[in-house]
Amino acid sequence: MKNSKLNRAIEYLKEDFVWASLLAFVFFCGVSMPLARIFLLISAVGSLVRAIRQHSWARISRPTIGWLTYFVLALVVSIIATCCLNDPQLNPSKGLGKIDKLIWYIGIPIVALSVNSKERFVQLLRWYVIGCLIGAIIVIISYPLKSWIMCNIPKVSHMKNPAVRETIPLLSQWLFYVTEFLGVGDDIWAEIRKYFAYRPSHMSEVFILQGTMQEAQRFMVAVPAAFYLFIDACKQKLPCKQRFKQLITLLLIALALIFTCKRGPLLAVLVVMVPLVFYYFKRITVLVLGLFIAVVFLVPASRARILELPEEFTIEKGGRYAMWTQIVPAVHEEHPYGIGFRSLTTEKMRQHCPNMENFQHSHVHSTPLQALVDFGWLGVAAYAFWYLFTIVSAVIYWKRGAGLYAVIPLVMFTSLALFGLVEYNLADGEIVLLYSLGMGLSDCAFLNSKYSKAQEKSIK
Repeated sequence: MKNSKLNRAIEYLKEDFVWASLLAFVFFCGVSMPLARIFLLISAVGSLVRAIRQHSWARISRPTIGWLTYFVLALVVSIIATCCLNDPQLNPSKGLGKIDKLIWYIGIPIVALSVNSKERFVQLLRWYVIGCLIGAIIVIISYPLKSWIMCNIPKVSHMKNPAVRETIPLLSQWLFYVTEFLGVGDDIWAEIRKYFAYRPSHMSEVFILQGTMQEAQRFMVAVPAAFYLFIDACKQKLPCKQRFKQLITLLLIALALIFTCKRGPLLAVLVVMVPLVFYYFKRITVLVLGLFIAVVFLVPASRARILELPEEFTIEKGGRYAMWTQIVPAVHEEHPYGIGFRSLTTEKMRQHCPNMENFQHSHVHSTPLQALVDFGWLGVAAYAFWYLFTIVSAVIYWKRGAGLYAVIPLVMFTSLALFGLVEYNLADGEIVLLYSLGMGLSDCAFLNSKYSKAQEKSIK
């Protein structure tokens, strides 16, 4: 039995190695971003080799055109800024070195080219959701466990046994390296490496430290994907056992999102999911959303973060509101044509906002405002062009009768775009891959020259 499964897997790899690599890419998007990049690169090289051999070149998708427009503008402005700007508090050369993060948007055309049927669409979403489910289970188990450890295990320096005092720091250091490589490392392991020198007063404090924006956005994008798989299973009238599995998967991913205690992703997923839940569940929409909000407030750490939200809209805190109203206008007035990609420094920000919160920042926590600072109004125009092209692609395909098949990529992308209004996530090395997935799926149908109206009706 095992041999037959292995043989089928080998045959599948031989049959379409590029597609298998792409499935591995989306799976590891939910588990380990470093491994996801490796498989995306393999898929990109394989797609290029196949196109050369078969002399088949697909038409460039709309989101790909938007990405290339933004990338060229970023490259040009950054090179000019590196050569011409003479502001000691800016660092254009460092920013130019980070521009390679934008290259990972190569995933947009790869996804768009590879997904040309409902079967492939569902398969891609399924592997992404499976990867996120593994990540969700890790979060649900490890966050409370690590919080309890930090609050209850004594400091290593106070332990009586010398062997224990020497072993624990070594083990925690290696554990930190392993979790970082797998993409599940976080600040809490850095604290453990300090030999438990820090003792939090409450488990909620540790919960908040553990959650990362990257993890939260993975689960944020996975929620609509898991919702689609559940609805699709119900429409196909699959056995109750399979529908129950899809429902449990959706609930676990949503719970992991709540455990990350990140307000932006929670609010973004709430906004994008309300129309979907209302369309399919109508009468019980209030009950479903009420249950989600209740769980958010039942988790003490998540409740604390939500209750702190009004502080973000005060100048005194020195957070986002101060950045948007003081730093952005001042830097743009000094350099109206842009300072180059990610050239902003903490020193420059403190020049215009001395009371800025006590963290090292290199961006203004908003994607369109960061585009304004980096590239001037041309940057904002390129950003809007790129995002609108993605939305238009998904809407046109939806209008052509594709239904939920086209709406879900739009919802996945919209959640990232909404969160991007209050957090700079356009060039985050991990989130770029999620954007590529959402943008690529939004325009996949336009690349298959054999796609017909009959096929389009068959996926409703």
